[in-house]
Amino acid sequence: MFGLQATFYKGRTPIFNEDNLTELQDFYTVSQLDLDWGNRAPGVDIPQDDFSAVFEGQLVANQTGEHTFYLNTGGDEGVRLYAGDELLIDTWD
Repeated sequence: MFGLQATFYKGRTPIFNEDNLTELQDFYTVSQLDLDWGNRAPGVDIPQDDFSAVFEGQLVANQTGEHTFYLNTGGDEGVRLYAGDELLIDTWD
C-alpha cells in the first residue's frame, strides 16, 4: 500500500479508540495529507459535517532530521496526531 488508509466514521468522539468509532461510513487510501474538502463531504457516504477520520499508515521522510507537522481544521473541529502510541498534537475541544 502506498499512502495512508483513511477511515471515516459517523459522528465525533472525544476519546480515540475503536470502541467509540462504531459506524463505519467509508474508507480509501490517500497518497498525501494535504486535504481540503471545503464545504464538501470527504466521500459519497460521509456526511459533510459531524464525522471522524482516522488516517493510519507509515510516513517516510525524504531526509533525516527534525520534522514539523501542521494540522489545521479551519473550524471548530479538534485534531489529534499520534506517532505510534505517543500523542504529539492534541487540539481537541
